[in-house]
Amino acid sequence: MKRKVPIRFGLVPLTKTTAALEQAKVIYHLLDAYGLPTAITYLESVRLNSSDYPLPSPALRRDQTAMSLSDVLKIDLYEERINSARKWVARLSADSSIPPVFVNGVAIPRGEVNYPILFNMKKLT
Repeated sequence: MKRKVPIRFGLVPLTKTTAALEQAKVIYHLLDAYGLPTAITYLESVRLNSSDYPLPSPALRRDQTAMSLSDVLKIDLYEERINSARKWVARLSADSSIPPVFVNGVAIPRGEVNYPILFNMKKLT
């Protein structure tokens, strides 16, 4: 953080397909049961499209239960969060073929704007 600008970010799953829905459930489980570092490591392995990517053996958080992949996919534990994400995406029309990025609540089409310049402009207004 050279410029000392605090940034908060979030990821919202786009669950148009069964595979995307399954990935959302896995990510929610990893976040809840093991924490953010484990979920990010998993996302990195998916980004690299590598089943060989070494996932560490994370420590289970207190009051959480380890579950197999089939159990995670079967249970309805994450349905409310997934439905909330679907409503958010629909409300903001973020379900296009190239979803926008939101900066300070403003939808910005990806690939069309120089983000550092836009960020500085928004900061000044």
